[in-house]
Amino acid sequence: MIHSYLLIVLTLICTSCAANAATGTVPATLTDRPKPRGKVRMVYISDLGSDMRSVLTEDPTAAELRRYVDTLAANGVDIFGQDVFSKQGVGWFEPEHPDHEPHTGKTPVTGIPREDGPPIAIVVDQSHKSGMKFLATFRMADRHGGNGTGMLKRRQDLWNPDFPNRAAMDYTHDEIRDWVFAIFEEILRRF
Repeated sequence: MIHSYLLIVLTLICTSCAANAATGTVPATLTDRPKPRGKVRMVYISDLGSDMRSVLTEDPTAAELRRYVDTLAANGVDIFGQDVFSKQGVGWFEPEHPDHEPHTGKTPVTGIPREDGPPIAIVVDQSHKSGMKFLATFRMADRHGGNGTGMLKRRQDLWNPDFPNRAAMDYTHDEIRDWVFAIFEEILRRF
C-alpha cells in the first residue's frame, strides 16, 4: 500500500517538473522571497501571560519594560502589538470605567511601580522613541477558565452558553459589546 502511494507522489512530482520544464516556468518554493509590499515588515504580537513572562524578571521595573521594547525594535519589529484587555481584567492601567477592574492575578506588568505612569503609557512612549508603532490588542473571545472581572463576573447571564463555567463573552448582548467598546474608547482617549 505504501509503495502505491509513493509511486503516485513520484509520478505527480515528475509530471509537474516536466510540465514546468516544457513551459519554462519555475514553481514557487519555500525559498522564494516575496517582494516588499510596504514599509511594515514585522508585526510582533505579545501575549501578556507567556511572552513577557519569559523575558521580564519576577518584579520588573519601568526601565526593564523599556529595555524589552528596545530589544524588539533592535530586532527589526515595526509594530509592537500587546494584549491589553481580557476577561480577567486590565493589567496595563487602572481603568476609569466602573464596570472594568484591574487584572486580579499577577501578570508581568502588574507589579511595575506606577511612578513612571501605567505600563501601557511606558510601552507606547518607548515604542515611539524606538521607531515602532504600538498596537493595543484585545482578547475578544476569551474562553480560558475563570469567571472574569467587573460586569462579566457579576452578570453570568451574559456568558456564552456554549462554554459553561468559563465566563466566555456572548456578543449577542448589547451590554457585552458596550462593556468591551468602553475599554476601547478609554484606551484610545487616554493613550
